[in-house]
Amino acid sequence: NLKKIYQELRDSPKNIMLKEDYLTFNDYMYSFLHCFRILKIKIQNANFNEINYAQMIYENYKTFKTYNASVLALLNYRFVKKLKEIEHPVKVVINRFENQIIDKGWNAGFQKYFPQIKIIGYQGFIMPPYYLCGYPTRHEKQNNKLPNKIALMGEGHIDIKKEFCDDF
Repeated sequence: NLKKIYQELRDSPKNIMLKEDYLTFNDYMYSFLHCFRILKIKIQNANFNEINYAQMIYENYKTFKTYNASVLALLNYRFVKKLKEIEHPVKVVINRFENQIIDKGWNAGFQKYFPQIKIIGYQGFIMPPYYLCGYPTRHEKQNNKLPNKIALMGEGHIDIKKEFCDDF
């Protein structure tokens, strides 16, 4: 019934935007074929706490464990690029924030193509303490993979969220 649901959304009098209406065959092919592009990446240095993780990262690339999430991240990025190309006005972006791979594509796209807008990541749940992707890092901030702000459930969560990026 997905086709029927999409048609109902498109026919709705409400202003509903579907990513799929903006993405092209080339966008999908670009995203699906990224698995071949990443195999060409040479990791020189992936040291953390005196341990080099380069081989582990390369092995992860070869297993394609993150393939589906990576495709979605690239499609999110390409969607934002399309919005910029058609000069679609964007004032603010609010996204459910879990800081997973798909979030990085979304945030990177808006950071690059709409740098003047406010990007808010909303985290409306209490994150488990060892859910490490939920903690923003300086590296993610430096590489524009995070929203400008994260809306949390209360002030008591702020210091926890800043553990690995104290200037966020």
